[in-house]
Amino acid sequence: MEQYASRASSSTGRAYQTSQSNNKVQIRVLVGKFGFDKEFNSLDDPLFQKIIDFCNQQGFLSIGKTIPDDQFFK
Repeated sequence: MEQYASRASSSTGRAYQTSQSNNKVQIRVLVGKFGFDKEFNSLDDPLFQKIIDFCNQQGFLSIGKTIPDDQFFK
């Protein structure tokens, strides 16, 4: 995924989202039509930190919360 994201054009949609529950942290990364989803036991996990650093360096949009389209303007 990192190689694809590094080579994708700047017009390709790039975003990531993190969430925490039950002492776990999950990250979801979207690059164009492809996604990556992984759960970690800690925010300090080296791979988790590497993914966050990569996304920030590449200018990915950080998504705080998602809401279904039909509920967005309620």
